[in-house]
Amino acid sequence: MALRLVFLFMASLMAPLLPAWAAEVDACNPLKYSECLRISDAYRTALPPFPEDPDRAALLFKKGVVGLAEQCDASDAEACWRLLHAFEYLPEPAAPDMVVAMMDTVRNATERGCDAGQAESCYWRGQFYRNRFVLEQLQSGDAAVDRAALGKDIRFWQKRLQEAAVAEAGVLDLGCAAGDRVACARAADLKEEYGLLPRRDPAVIDALLAGCGEPDAQACDDARWAILPLGATKPDREAELAIRQVGPARLRAFCEEGNGPACMAVGDLVDREARMPWLERACILEQGEGCLQYGQKLYSQYRWGEDAPVEVLTRATEALTKACDGSEAFACHMLEHLSGQ
Repeated sequence: MALRLVFLFMASLMAPLLPAWAAEVDACNPLKYSECLRISDAYRTALPPFPEDPDRAALLFKKGVVGLAEQCDASDAEACWRLLHAFEYLPEPAAPDMVVAMMDTVRNATERGCDAGQAESCYWRGQFYRNRFVLEQLQSGDAAVDRAALGKDIRFWQKRLQEAAVAEAGVLDLGCAAGDRVACARAADLKEEYGLLPRRDPAVIDALLAGCGEPDAQACDDARWAILPLGATKPDREAELAIRQVGPARLRAFCEEGNGPACMAVGDLVDREARMPWLERACILEQGEGCLQYGQKLYSQYRWGEDAPVEVLTRATEALTKACDGSEAFACHMLEHLSGQ
């Protein structure tokens, strides 16, 4: 209860910093920590069209941390992992109460989850105590940590995690055998992640592409990340290059059939100069991230291009408005600062 009060107090400090009319614009989704961090960085570095605003940057960073802390405190192991990595992005100097609250949240939540027999929580409990930042804060007396013992503990729980992954993959395989392509994609991704299949296995990519065609946004995103590095290294360069050609072709076909997540995947796989049509198509198909990226590129053309017509800024504003309406907070912040450009 005390921990929750600390974070609620931190959150209450944020509201007075902004005028009422900016309450919606000056926001990020605390459940999407990376979004809060991106917006915070934009204000910290004055990324055009953002002004340099350290106070606003700190506000948004704290809001993301509060959201992560609440998820972690509710025994969400992935949120604890993200909160653990948030230590690396703490602004300098970080508020001591925020640092202590973050550390207490990860420690208490992972200890509680581990006591309940959750292998993932046990694994991240060990990683917490091995984190460089945490160790620097705990270098005293009774808080000394035996890193060698922690390493053994982590390896033990990593093995338990792999056993759980095998069991989960078996359940997904049943769904896959029954014709559920999304289950096939999830199973393939899980097996590769836990070393149950070789990395960059063509069967994994084929399953992910099939799931993307359903359409399933997660499968499309996983397929994109699986295809992107193909052909870059030996010994399987020739075979991987073939997949590198066939995979995007299948994604293009999905996109042309009206599959928005596939359009986003294609946009990341083609050359930078060729991205615009795919992002535009994704935006037309109501993909908020596609509208955001499309609007950002149009804005860059207007800002940095020679004699760019004002119509380009108008199109950028339209795309960003659509992205903002689609819950992309970064676009909402951009729109606030586009007036008068």
